[in-house]
Amino acid sequence: MQAINHYACEPDVADSGEYALNSDDQSFGVIMLELLTGRKPFDSSRTRAGQSLVRWATSQLHDIDALTKMVDPTLEGLFPAKSLSCLADVIASSFSPPGPGVFTLAGAGVPTTNVGGGAVPSSLGDRQSLVIFSGLLSSSLSPLNWSTNSDCCSSWEGIGCDNAGRVTRLLLPSRRLKGKISSSLGRLTCLVQLDLSQNLLSGVLPDGLFTSLTSLEILDLSSNSLYGTLSASFTSNGRFPGTIKIIDISTNQFHGTIEPTWFALGSNLSCFNASNTNFNGQIPSSICMSSPTLKTLDFTNAAFDGRIPVGLGRCSKLKVFRAGFNNLSGLLPDDIYSLKSLVELSVPANDIHGTIGKEMLGLTDLKILEVYSNRFSGNISTLDFSRLVRLQTLDLGNNNLTGNLPESIFSCKSLTTIRVAVNKLSGQISPSIVTLPSLTFLALSNNSFTNISGALTILANCKNLTTLTMAKNFDQELLPGGKYFIGPKGFRNLQALALGGCYFRGHIPEWLENIKTLEALDLSYNELKGTIPDWFGTLTSLFFLDLSMNKLTGKLTVPLHRLPAMISVKAANKLKRIYLELPVFVAPNNASNQEYNQLAILPPAIYLKGNQLTGAIPVEISQLQNLHVLDISENYFSGSIPP
Repeated sequence: MQAINHYACEPDVADSGEYALNSDDQSFGVIMLELLTGRKPFDSSRTRAGQSLVRWATSQLHDIDALTKMVDPTLEGLFPAKSLSCLADVIASSFSPPGPGVFTLAGAGVPTTNVGGGAVPSSLGDRQSLVIFSGLLSSSLSPLNWSTNSDCCSSWEGIGCDNAGRVTRLLLPSRRLKGKISSSLGRLTCLVQLDLSQNLLSGVLPDGLFTSLTSLEILDLSSNSLYGTLSASFTSNGRFPGTIKIIDISTNQFHGTIEPTWFALGSNLSCFNASNTNFNGQIPSSICMSSPTLKTLDFTNAAFDGRIPVGLGRCSKLKVFRAGFNNLSGLLPDDIYSLKSLVELSVPANDIHGTIGKEMLGLTDLKILEVYSNRFSGNISTLDFSRLVRLQTLDLGNNNLTGNLPESIFSCKSLTTIRVAVNKLSGQISPSIVTLPSLTFLALSNNSFTNISGALTILANCKNLTTLTMAKNFDQELLPGGKYFIGPKGFRNLQALALGGCYFRGHIPEWLENIKTLEALDLSYNELKGTIPDWFGTLTSLFFLDLSMNKLTGKLTVPLHRLPAMISVKAANKLKRIYLELPVFVAPNNASNQEYNQLAILPPAIYLKGNQLTGAIPVEISQLQNLHVLDISENYFSGSIPP
């Protein structure tokens, strides 16, 4: 039996100097009382009745009013009442004497673990550690169903155990848990899986937490409000255990640098996700030296800077590398092109430069290539994409690329998404694009493409196309307007069409009447003349219309007021609004200029600003109860505004 400090020992030992069979249980109870009350086990400065913490407290443990008053005042009442009651039950049971002929587990030689200075049976220690952990948490959904009268392994929510009764799984995702993570979790030495993701946890992680969990394989603390540096969560020169396979600490407020030493034992690590955090410094590509089996590295949306250093090539099994939305610069390291298993390369919104060369196009397993909003340059017309037969998403937007879409792109038959918007591309749209059977999203805006008639004729035959943005191209061309220029079978699934900023001549095209699936239409900043046609009222799915900054005349016609999606929320919810494969700017010249990644969050709106419309504002406009934006400024309307 180990020696125990007099001031932390149980009352039987303190009074007699001898250990009873349940002495270790009582030691644990004393420590719990210290944590609960903030008082010492023995305090001679208090009145005689209050000098012994145990004698003063135990008589009050089942009086809820007295119990509440006992709690450490520094907590300022920030604790759930049910958890307080549960903790009181555990403390009370620690001081219950064993019955005749009953041996305590510690006395019977059952394996014990050291918890706060007292030897407590391993499984009981896990249970008590969980009670302490839950005592710091609350939930707006429902309290944790952790009754101290039941077996934690068989009936406690989110808890799993091994055959010895040791806790191996703590899985409480999406429980809206609020509070801080207790250091008691570090005592769950057999824990294999820890998942507290998608909650409202805050504060810093306990000191030495990661070093204590020597059996941990899966750690998921993502989507909380945890902050601080991670260094304190290791002991000196600490590291994740050699068993670790998955680490997800994304979508928190952690900061500081990521130290390569943390992964010194990480030979089994397959996934590390530190996205949506405040980590800074260089991306630790040296992680691949100690963790060569890594398959996923995600550093998206943090504060990393400098170049992506050489070393990623050592992760020969890497499938996903994400580092977008940082402050990275320079060229991509050469050894990244040796990763022949790479399925996703995503480094958008940085300051990376270079060319889209044959090395990048040699990553033949790629499904997603996202390098938009960087400084890549060069002529892409003759690039050979033909080896990327698995490519599904190609996003080269917002760079300095020249030339035309290479014909070889159209041999990538798995492509669903192409964005080359905001470059310096030119030429005409190739008829070969219709051979992409799965193409749903095409963004060509802000380039110098020509021949709008040819482009529309070709693209109308892309049967699965749902989103087409070609704004700021085809400068001052005549927009074809005949009703049967695009027949009923053309653009059969199109939901979003953006042709703004082209300064098109002509009228609002009559062929638009045939696209009954259309939900969002942008014809702003053109030179279109004539009246707003009556057939707009037949586009029953339309909920976003931008005709601003044209030369339209006449009165605001009644059919606009009959659009179901603008009249009621119920009608709008029936629309098959898609999730856009990539974000788009709808109404690129409007003051709102917002980026949307799904039509479901695009606000119902009508923009008619900057035309030559006349007459009274129809009273029927008040029927558009679901309309979020109506801009009819800079016209010649007269009369009063309808109520």
